[in-house]
Amino acid sequence: MSDKPLLSIIVPVYNSEKYLARCLDSILAQTFKNFECIIVDDGSVDQSPTICDEYAGRDKRIRVLRKKNEGVSAARNDGIEAASGSYIAFVDSDDTVHSEMYERMYKAAAAGKSDFVCCGYSHKEKNYALPSCYFNRSQAEMAYILEKADLFGTIWNKLYKSNIIRDNNIRFARGYSFGEDFLFNLNYFLFIEDGSLIEDILYCYHENDISISKKRPNFEHSLFRFNNTSRAICALKENGKTRFKNRILAKDFTYTIFLIRNMYIPVSMSRPERIALLSKIKLFYRENNAARDFIGLQYVIFYRVLVLFPLTLFDLVVSILFKTIYKIRGYN
Repeated sequence: MSDKPLLSIIVPVYNSEKYLARCLDSILAQTFKNFECIIVDDGSVDQSPTICDEYAGRDKRIRVLRKKNEGVSAARNDGIEAASGSYIAFVDSDDTVHSEMYERMYKAAAAGKSDFVCCGYSHKEKNYALPSCYFNRSQAEMAYILEKADLFGTIWNKLYKSNIIRDNNIRFARGYSFGEDFLFNLNYFLFIEDGSLIEDILYCYHENDISISKKRPNFEHSLFRFNNTSRAICALKENGKTRFKNRILAKDFTYTIFLIRNMYIPVSMSRPERIALLSKIKLFYRENNAARDFIGLQYVIFYRVLVLFPLTLFDLVVSILFKTIYKIRGYN
């Protein structure tokens, strides 16, 4: 292997002793050999540090970084800072990768000089993929096509150019643990021109019992998503009068509903505070109309009530709605 690897694989680890060996074995089994594996131990208190050291002693391509526990986003950022490869990939410590994953992805990247490469993945016996192709469209259209296929909001089935990440200071939001992959990809797509798709299922996502993805966003995370993700979607370049940005906003509207719900239950905001935030949300969607792009009548109704009703009436209606739903479902 040359002094400078072609690929840096970043693996954040926190209390992953049950799955870590399986994950690292799949990385070391790669047919693509010119990589470094940067394990970022995020303050684990189980046997994960011991396992990390065992694998680092076994293979010189593995490096272990240790830090206090700050969450997966901070761990990935530290991995980015330490990475020396021309490309960067991410693997979650409870997942596995196909033995030919990085060989196929690197070949696709080199063939088209692509700014990103995305492969298919499996989750709960279901496969997510798009046909293999070279991808040269507007940023908004590329993002929408991936998002529609459930391939955009993930980072672990992609290959990124390290110079794009570094030159534009693209990082994960520290302390933000809901939709951080989606936001990272949005910020990355703002600086790309093309990409490549590989339809082969090369990544296996194993959702464990304490997976963060099972948690619903709280008020702070929902507000962060609205303030940052919506702005990044609107910044994507679009060709002509196409509406791919609006389609992404429509698909993402579920999380705006989470934000509005969290204003009432379980967070108890004052009415003036709610009205002020609702006014901001309403103004955003009036300026970025996504009404024609919703799939699902319930979203259309909620959206139109938000945009067309007076805020005082909307506040009254959704307050009754969410509190009734929570009462029926037996939430505290």
